[in-house]
Amino acid sequence: MMKLELYKVIARTIMGFPRITLVVFILLSLAAGALLPGLSRDPSPYLLPPSHDSRVNLKELRKTYTGSNDGIIVLLEAEDTVFNPATLARVKALTLAFEQIHLVTERDQAALAELVPDLPVSIAQKVSQLATGPVDPETWMRIEEVREIIELSDETGSQTIAMLSGLLETWMEKLSPIIEVTSLSNTDNILGKDGKLDVNPPFDDIPISNEALSRVEKEVRSNALFDHVLVADGGRATSIVLELAPADDKTDEQFDIYTRVKHIVEKEIPGPENHYIAGLPVVTGALGMVMEQDTQKLFPVVILIVLFCLFITFRKLKGILVPLMVVILSLVVTLGLKSLFNIPLNIITTTLPVFVLSIGVADGIHMFSEYRDHVLQGYDRQNAILLTLKHLAMPVVMTSITTATAFYAISMTQIVQLHYFGIFVAVGAMVAMLFSLFFIPALLMLLPEKGNVSKRSASKIEETYEKSLVAMTRGFLRYPFRTGLITVAVFLLSLFGASQVVVDNNNVGYFLKSSDIYISSQKLNKVAAGSSLINFLVTDHSDRNEPFKQAENLQYVDQLVMFLKAQDHVGKVLGLTELIKRINFALNDEQDRFNRVPPPSKDAASKHLTSQLLLLYENGGGDTLSDYSDSEYKQLNIPVILRTNSSRDTYKLDNKVKAFVNRNFPSHIKVAVSGSANVSVAATDEIVRGQMVSLMVSFAVVLVMLFITFRSLTYAAIAIIPLVMTVTINFGIMGFLDIPLDIGTAVISSIVIGIGVDYAIHYLSRLKADLQKGLTFSEALENTVSRSGKAIVSNAATVGLGFVALWFSVLTPLVTMGWMITLTMLVSAFCTLVLIPVMLVFIEKRSLDEIIDQTSVLQGLDPRNIGSTQTN
Repeated sequence: MMKLELYKVIARTIMGFPRITLVVFILLSLAAGALLPGLSRDPSPYLLPPSHDSRVNLKELRKTYTGSNDGIIVLLEAEDTVFNPATLARVKALTLAFEQIHLVTERDQAALAELVPDLPVSIAQKVSQLATGPVDPETWMRIEEVREIIELSDETGSQTIAMLSGLLETWMEKLSPIIEVTSLSNTDNILGKDGKLDVNPPFDDIPISNEALSRVEKEVRSNALFDHVLVADGGRATSIVLELAPADDKTDEQFDIYTRVKHIVEKEIPGPENHYIAGLPVVTGALGMVMEQDTQKLFPVVILIVLFCLFITFRKLKGILVPLMVVILSLVVTLGLKSLFNIPLNIITTTLPVFVLSIGVADGIHMFSEYRDHVLQGYDRQNAILLTLKHLAMPVVMTSITTATAFYAISMTQIVQLHYFGIFVAVGAMVAMLFSLFFIPALLMLLPEKGNVSKRSASKIEETYEKSLVAMTRGFLRYPFRTGLITVAVFLLSLFGASQVVVDNNNVGYFLKSSDIYISSQKLNKVAAGSSLINFLVTDHSDRNEPFKQAENLQYVDQLVMFLKAQDHVGKVLGLTELIKRINFALNDEQDRFNRVPPPSKDAASKHLTSQLLLLYENGGGDTLSDYSDSEYKQLNIPVILRTNSSRDTYKLDNKVKAFVNRNFPSHIKVAVSGSANVSVAATDEIVRGQMVSLMVSFAVVLVMLFITFRSLTYAAIAIIPLVMTVTINFGIMGFLDIPLDIGTAVISSIVIGIGVDYAIHYLSRLKADLQKGLTFSEALENTVSRSGKAIVSNAATVGLGFVALWFSVLTPLVTMGWMITLTMLVSAFCTLVLIPVMLVFIEKRSLDEIIDQTSVLQGLDPRNIGSTQTN
């Protein structure tokens, strides 16, 4: 049976049915385009899925302990002191305004209004009031009235009533997005008066007189629980803390709350104080805004860059429009598939247009460049297309598969952003392959060719371009040993730099230093306790009843608290032992010797002192015990506020705590870590694991694909050398420039492998084909350098410059990713054009004897000296 080659199958399809081929691809693109309006965004800074252990533990923490949900911190900074009537009045007004925040919109009211005509009269009137009236504290009561009427009516089974019940449930959630607001105007200040505990806010009415202001300031600043939290910077700053009800995956709701808080602080209740707004929900909100900006900005920038590169490469309208149509339609189909499967854009997949356009244009450049070369040689359109497919169909397929595989390897991680990024860039690469193999030839079949083909010739610019590449290759091949030694030296130096690379995940560091969120977070880290939270959970696994009311156990906890306070980047440590110290201190006239956890005692009266102190606190109106202990006092929560947003710093603290616990705690007391900062640490570990997996998988698959392509381990090994060199240089640069491995830089190596292997495949495929035609080694090499070398450099420049678009992002990981990819693409092309021919000179011994011709590419190289001495 006659073997049917791939290029012939494609050629028969497009040459026999060019119009049908174009119509099919255009209809597919239109269908995908219709799905684009449904594409959503997810700005969540959490990198791990809800099913990850760290996220599950965080959810359990929030179920067990109050006060542990995500929070927004508003810091007010006065010129002199916050203990003045105007600032305290503003604190109180802001506190009340924040407590009244709701998320009910006009759309929610309109949804209720639509149901009114179909509701029973007894219910319709009440619902109409909700739909048309103001949303105020009375709204709760109106909803409860409607729900009571529904329960007593006979209409509970109707579809309209079911819809109404669902809408009312949504209203209830939107009416209370804030669990609690804590500030100087409403927090519990623990004081001792006449041997009794007084638990009340620092003030009810705004203090006016100097005497009253001094009293409030003294009482507040003497309470160690408030230090660096509600009052900071020597009394110049105060915080208002909002605990949010929406779960961490409800990013839209968190964004809306942040927007509302910002509006209240800046527009509704302004003041002379400087204000700073920080916290994880603020990161979410800010990410949502900058993602929108990037989406609108990056696409037109990368289009302009690709247009410029195509113009420089081909200098004719057809050479610009044909590859451009391919990448735009490929992007539309890729994003349409993303929308079809309801996968939202995130901080990394926002860059999909840049990646798909920059990577997809590669095949288009190779295809059109090859086609144009054949036309310039005098072939008619049909034969030029046939020869193009013959030379490039298999390389394009193989390079697209290797590119897709390298990107898919990125998806082999639990980092949500990288997972979907890898999948859909891989999809984009394969879609671009199909458009390149079918759409481009079909379009070229129908587009008219101007002028007499036989009289065409390459421009002087192209001739100079080709001669320059040949001269560069000649220069390196004159001294193969010297080139090899320099390569080894650069490799070893890069390897040393790579050993210095650190892993970090800093969600505040995503933003430019001029951004509000960066400035606010840095301010809180400098003058207050910070804005990042980690929780240490201390559990007693013994059978004792209420073990953490016993003094000996509390001593262990207090040791841990004191250890934590002494660590770098720790801004504040809270917990049951700190609360007990304050109660004991206040009840004993604030004598320093009572600012402690009651020590173990055999005395019957002293033995239960801790229980008595906690009972006095609760009877006095204190309500924060559930923040720090479970109901059975078998587990304690120690919240630690950090003056850093770096996962690396948090990781170091976690390790120090583990070592301390192992040295000092008895076996029945265990310490676990949780909190949002711990999720960041877990994400850092996953970034490292994912990077190792993606590199191993990418290199393994690429090596297999290269062997399949060339049927030679030698050629496969030669092709992979430039990739190894470029990846090592990439990590070396990161190490020397102190660039961390994060969600941005974690994708660069796979990009180098996925795209860089294309260069090796095109280079060696051309060389092998020319050798099979009977060309001498030197002739084949010269032809490869002038033909494929030109396309490789053009492609590297186009792809690299395409990623220049990321320089215009307002997210630092994307900016870093942009310039590093640009650099590594050029390095990859350079390594391909230099190392492959040098390696061929060393390995292809059978071809070396005929390279002595002084007119060849290798002029000046006497291969008989290889292995001994160099001659010039």
